[in-house]
Amino acid sequence: MSFLMAGDLVGLGIAFFYLDNNTVAQVFCVIFILLFVVLFEFSLGPIPWLYMAEIMTEKGLSIAILLNWLMTILMAVVTPFVISGELFIVFGGLCGVVRIVSISISIYRLHSSVYSFSRKPRVLLRLKLLNFIQERRDQRANMLVSKMNTKHELAHLSHRANLFY
Repeated sequence: MSFLMAGDLVGLGIAFFYLDNNTVAQVFCVIFILLFVVLFEFSLGPIPWLYMAEIMTEKGLSIAILLNWLMTILMAVVTPFVISGELFIVFGGLCGVVRIVSISISIYRLHSSVYSFSRKPRVLLRLKLLNFIQERRDQRANMLVSKMNTKHELAHLSHRANLFY
């Protein structure tokens, strides 16, 4: 969604250059603004509200909501004075760069976690293999003991077992 938002902001910036005398550019500006609002509300918009509700106390939540509304009012007052096509292109570029950085961080974390988990099964596999080998040795020893009938053969086998252990 972030790449779509970045493309949307760049498209809005390009359409904003032709806004003065072109009605098609005006229609595209409205479409790009509405598309941005839809993309924002389905991706990044509700995350701060959910996050704040989970981690903050009531007092902290009320302060955060107050600051959120104050910054929203500040942006609504300041934006008409600084609005330009370049502004939207810069915002779109920043949105794309942040998304690329977050993807690379996610890939790095995924790779490091997979590597740390991939070492554990190897150790478990070695332990299972050693247990299997020990069980096979025990089975062979039991089979040899059952085949021997005399005390002499058992004494000989216990003497051989003491030599190997």
